[in-house]
Amino acid sequence: MAETNDKIIEDLTKDFETTSKKVITSKSEQEDQLEFEDALGPPSRKDSPNVSDESDSEDVAHNETLALSNEQIEERKREVLDVKEKGNEFFRNGNHDEACQQYSKALKLCPFSFKVERSILYNNRAAAKAKQGKTESALKDCTKAVDLNPVYIKALLRRAKLYEEVDQLDKALADYKELHKLEPNNVEVNSALAYLPRRIEEQTEKLKQEMFGKMKDLGNMFLKPFGLSTDNFQINKDPTTGSYSVNMNK
Repeated sequence: MAETNDKIIEDLTKDFETTSKKVITSKSEQEDQLEFEDALGPPSRKDSPNVSDESDSEDVAHNETLALSNEQIEERKREVLDVKEKGNEFFRNGNHDEACQQYSKALKLCPFSFKVERSILYNNRAAAKAKQGKTESALKDCTKAVDLNPVYIKALLRRAKLYEEVDQLDKALADYKELHKLEPNNVEVNSALAYLPRRIEEQTEKLKQEMFGKMKDLGNMFLKPFGLSTDNFQINKDPTTGSYSVNMNK
């Protein structure tokens, strides 16, 4: 009987691993498709030809500015600031979609050598996208802003808050820790550092319970033909290592 039970447990484990791999593969494919669709951006507007709220065409600006003289680059910078201000005006008036269009246009014009200006444009566009509920896309822009300027507090703070919105709490905590290094007396940052570890612990426990629930349902499905259920098994947690073991009730 012991050998039979061991065989049942072994088969159940293999089936669960196979099912899990299929779920993970399916999820990965869906994420790849969403990434592709997000990169396309919305159709260009008639009043803003060839400009979307994404950055697919920004490499064109890089190739163009390589041939510009210093005077031309400075002139381009002034043009960028004018376009950015138009975007700011749209943002202040609540027209966040048009603000995105203007910030994208400014990014296309902005020479790559102006890293600070580009980081500000990415952060501004992230703010406009966030207002439209485009959280994932806004996160990408925040990351671009931080990559260009790692001590950009506004971009780091915005990204931390957006990570919280999508329940990526570990990443949010990492950003708040970086912010604490830059502004150790920031009340908002210190507050987040106080409550986030508790939220992460609660989130982890919730995920564990959900996982065990799914494992129990799957286990019952496979054990039913043998006249067994997961109630015939006991799950024990090792208080030292935090690992789990499964024993059959006798």
